Amino acid sequence: MTMLRLENVTVRYGGTVAVDGVSLAVEEGELLCVAGSNGSGKSTLLRGILGLVPLAEGRVERGRAAYVPQAEDSGPDFPATVWEVVLTGTQRPGWQLPLYSRSNRRAAAKALADLGLTRLARQGVGTLSGGQMQRVLLARALCGHAGLLLLDEPCAGLDPAMRRVLYDLLGRLRRDEGKTVLMVTHDLNEVRAFAGQGPIPPRVAVMEHGKLAFTGPLGDYGREGA
Repeated sequence: MTMLRLENVTVRYGGTVAVDGVSLAVEEGELLCVAGSNGSGKSTLLRGILGLVPLAEGRVERGRAAYVPQAEDSGPDFPATVWEVVLTGTQRPGWQLPLYSRSNRRAAAKALADLGLTRLARQGVGTLSGGQMQRVLLARALCGHAGLLLLDEPCAGLDPAMRRVLYDLLGRLRRDEGKTVLMVTHDLNEVRAFAGQGPIPPRVAVMEHGKLAFTGPLGDYGREGA
């Protein structure tokens, strides 16, 4: 089952083409890493998939998705706890009242436990480190039951041990729950080392100057002729 399909996706900023005619498909249970240097168009491509920037050409078809941005400083006075932020991930479009069911709370508690955040549940998010906040955003996405996870540099700010935990978790989600992951990353060597779990071998889409320079199995990228 195709969870994400891009057809000739093009994004322009004024007269500058930031993403140029990208077409690709991501299947259920797959991990696709979007890589490239700064300015290559990878982050703009993700924003186009999310509808955060308008497409000049092409179209995007996707299932229900959860987005994990790079963590930003929320400020020491931000009035929410870790538990409250993660629990918002269970909300559905069209909800009129901030009511949470028992199953919502179980999902939030599981996401906190999976990412080692249980002991921080009652702590204000404004007191967290960048790495801790990144895990909170991941937990919020995981408890929303979306089939497609869109991650923007999810390992930013995480120490090596927690990065391994993240890759193990993504592998379990792909293998056991059929989750599909599109992840913007700059470290393909780390993905090679840790992301082999799952029903489908990881793939990579490498962006250069707004275009797809390579797409295929991660194990093939970097080989002579690839």
